[in-house]
This record gives sequence, C-alpha cells and structure tokens, in this order.
Amino acid sequence: MWDEKSKKYTKPSHQVTELFKNDHHVQKLMGLNEPGPTIFPELREHKVLEEDIKDVPEYLKNQVNPRKLRQVSSIRISDHEKVEKVYFVLVSQMFSF
Repeated sequence: MWDEKSKKYTKPSHQVTELFKNDHHVQKLMGLNEPGPTIFPELREHKVLEEDIKDVPEYLKNQVNPRKLRQVSSIRISDHEKVEKVYFVLVSQMFSF
C-alpha cells in the first residue's frame, strides 16, 4: 500500500498475506468477508475531484500495468474502515469497480 503522506510503500510478508487469505477464523475476527449485504472492498466515491488527482507513484507504475490503475476517492474495506484519497491500493481483479 502506498501512503502519500509519508511517501512510502509497505507490503506485508507472504506469511501475513497467506494468513489473512486462508484462515477464515482470522478473517471473521477482523470483520472480513462476513456474510451480509455488503461485499468488501466497496467503491464509495467514483468521482475524483480535479484538485485531488495525483500521479501514480513510479514504483506502482513499474510493478503493475498502468492501464490497470485508476484513482478513486474512497474504498470501504470493512463496515468501519475506509481507504481514502491519499493512498494507492491494488485491488484483486476479482473485484470490479
């Protein structure tokens, strides 16, 4: 995940990614993928205000096909958390925005 304020990219270890991906008990404890009316991540605001448009960090351009990147204003990642405009987040292709 890219943090625009600190200008740093962070990436969890493979073990952390696998734990959250495969352990349904951990997912439930964190409030992830619970059955209900909303499937996360959920795109909250499609439109990005012109003054909020940012260039994609070079690191991401080099890691991901730039045609697959687009900026959004807000993504809800759980019932109580959202990622807003200062971050760049790569979302799996299985989610369509």
